[in-house]
Amino acid sequence: MSESSSHSSLSAQLLLSIQPSLETVKINQPSKYVDFIWNKAEKDDRLTRDVRGKFFELLIASCLIKNGILPFFWQAQLEFVPLANFDLVIYTEERGPIVLSLKTSIRERYKQAEFEAQAMKYVHRRAKNFLVTMERNEAVSLKAKIDSGVLNGIDSVVVANEKSFDELIELLKSLSIVDTPVFSAIKNPQKIGFRQEK
Repeated sequence: MSESSSHSSLSAQLLLSIQPSLETVKINQPSKYVDFIWNKAEKDDRLTRDVRGKFFELLIASCLIKNGILPFFWQAQLEFVPLANFDLVIYTEERGPIVLSLKTSIRERYKQAEFEAQAMKYVHRRAKNFLVTMERNEAVSLKAKIDSGVLNGIDSVVVANEKSFDELIELLKSLSIVDTPVFSAIKNPQKIGFRQEK
């Protein structure tokens, strides 16, 4: 088993120990749901530095499923955007791909998300990229870079256990989420879920 697979497996075990099913945690507000599970995980020895990133991805994916934001694509490559693996991609009628770049802490890693977002927008001009993090102070600093125009690929930085995440989830719920177009806009994805007809 590769190191990455091992981290994914440990992350899944940890999440299942806190939340055996999506119905276990009866918290509907996305930011409070993330906060509750993250705080539980932080008390567990399995949430090592190496496992945190994968666990965060699983937690945000669980939140999308819990809120009916389906289908979405995990670790996906977009057609005509080489060398970029996007954490989560939601494909919409209105904007095409909406990417969630997931970083437990940002530090210098926002530069990779910015580069990938710029490459994506060169091809998918209406696309959006949201950087989702758990680090409030880093988010404030990065938001200032976005507001001043230093960064133009990342549309917004969102703190997963604050109101900004609730607003992001509401935005996603307001859009028409679709499967990818016939020309296969997403390559090598792990597709999560199918939306039920209303």
